[in-house]
Amino acid sequence: MNFKLKVGDVCKLKEVIPGIHKCDDWKTGLYRVKWIGATMCYGSDKNDPRRQSYNFEKIKKDGTVYKSFCNGYNCIAWDKKIDAGQVEVV
Repeated sequence: MNFKLKVGDVCKLKEVIPGIHKCDDWKTGLYRVKWIGATMCYGSDKNDPRRQSYNFEKIKKDGTVYKSFCNGYNCIAWDKKIDAGQVEVV
């Protein structure tokens, strides 16, 4: 399956995505794709597009990385956010 982002792509989150706890919220700002893959999957599940996730690092405007953030999001769900205008590819 062709996803909208590739490793190294930067996107801008336009609205907060709430987490279970307030400290786990995805804040607005820039995120760079660190890698794409299926974590905790084995066998044929590892190649299933529904299991693929973007792994992001939050970055500052100058491109330096926030060390306190490293998180992933399902590729299909994130691509829907791009289509809905909640995320902008930079």
